[in-house]
Amino acid sequence: MVGEEEEKKMQVLAMEANYYKAMAEELQRRLGALQGMLEEHKAASAALNGLPNKGEAFLPVGGGAYLKGSVSEEKKVLVEIGARVLVETPREQALKIIEKREQDIQHEAEHASEQLQMAVQKLEQVGAAAQSLRSGEAPMPASAPRPTGKNNKRAPSVG
Repeated sequence: MVGEEEEKKMQVLAMEANYYKAMAEELQRRLGALQGMLEEHKAASAALNGLPNKGEAFLPVGGGAYLKGSVSEEKKVLVEIGARVLVETPREQALKIIEKREQDIQHEAEHASEQLQMAVQKLEQVGAAAQSLRSGEAPMPASAPRPTGKNNKRAPSVG
């Protein structure tokens, strides 16, 4: 009967390992996307800071392409506020909006990085518990708190 119990524990550990592996992969993808967003916002700040008050300018449209245009109203820019809605605002206010977004993205990236570290740590604990079970030792208790995702689902417990 001990063999069946160990088999069940190994199945639970395998499920936990899959859960934490998937979580870690998703968090790595999220961190990559956040890094791209952060770079985009920094580029927007640089473009606004480098924009002349009046005269001709090359306006980046993405993908290394630029439009040649003239800046006629030096103090106003259009800023997206969500759902593709643009508002006209002074350049200084636009820079503040972008800076705030950069801070929010950075904070979210730090949080995702912490979650990634916890998921990797938990995956290592599950691996050690499985190894202990295979070698006949008592499995290590899972003492670290389980990270939660956006939907706050928790991983199954270890037996």
